[in-house]
Amino acid sequence: MNIKKILTKFGLLCAFGLLLASCEKTPEKPAISETESIKIYAPIAKSMLISKDDLTEYSTVNLFDDAPATIYAVDYHTLDKKGWLLEIRFSEPAVFDTLSVKGGYFDKNRFKKNERIKDLSIEIWNCRNKDYEKSLVLKNKMEEQTLYSGEKIIATKIRINVDSVYPSESVYLVISDLNFYLGGKRLPVGFGEGKCISGEDFTWYKYDELGRLSEKMHQAGHAGGHSENYKYEDGKTFVQAISWEEDDDFEPEFVEVKTEQKKGMEFFKSGEKIVAEKYTESYDNSFYINQYFYGNKGELGCLVRICENSNWANDFTEFVYNENGQLIEKIGYEDATIYNKRYTE
Repeated sequence: MNIKKILTKFGLLCAFGLLLASCEKTPEKPAISETESIKIYAPIAKSMLISKDDLTEYSTVNLFDDAPATIYAVDYHTLDKKGWLLEIRFSEPAVFDTLSVKGGYFDKNRFKKNERIKDLSIEIWNCRNKDYEKSLVLKNKMEEQTLYSGEKIIATKIRINVDSVYPSESVYLVISDLNFYLGGKRLPVGFGEGKCISGEDFTWYKYDELGRLSEKMHQAGHAGGHSENYKYEDGKTFVQAISWEEDDDFEPEFVEVKTEQKKGMEFFKSGEKIVAEKYTESYDNSFYINQYFYGNKGELGCLVRICENSNWANDFTEFVYNENGQLIEKIGYEDATIYNKRYTE
């Protein structure tokens, strides 16, 4: 793998602050739709390589496209070996009977130039119930290898840890793909939102007859909210913030909107579209990466948190557009876990 010299290596420690309700069995058959697809909410990695030219080049999202040219990569030798390397959370229960991995760069000229998985551990969870756990040794061959095969299983998350690797001239561990199968057929993978347990964050947008933003309303869960009214004069934009809490002494004023980029925010674009953003907090160099996905008409469809070093692991943002392609609503989920019952057949 031709790793650019400008690669910056970050050790990411993902914090999973889930507020799960009690997972109890239910005698009723759940309404699980086997539409022969897998929907992922968050492909979280403890660490990954990051190219400043392309924040998504070594993203965990690349594990699910069944394309050997796109990879997930990590500096295995600087990796904190405690805990799990990958934790894949599903936005709705995943149903499959086979799970496989393509460990390594699936190119004959690159396969042995990068480290490949040798020993690994895997867990498959259904809510708080661990239904499958196994340690495996993969062959040092460029072939797809099985991690799980058997009866149909229902999963809300899977965990994978790499315990050892086949050495190479590079220090980078590469994984090309994770594939799910049902009845011998590979299942397509997409990304979808979860449903919130602990808190919501709503933002609504309105526009004037010229298509300019005229009002933005924000409701922060149960913590109150506010409105922002916009006006445009002499080529400048002004905003007036009004709290929804009663305060007779507060007189909101219009102030000019500055277009300064948020400190600590980096963007990666493909053409005119932002396809990823990275935000770094000042304390402890904590950061997260968001990756964007667009619909058939070019509208922003959803955002997936990839990995981070903070307690924001379960944030999810949903975007709603009008017929003119304008953003009219944004819904943020503080905790996207939807599994408060065990799913069984």
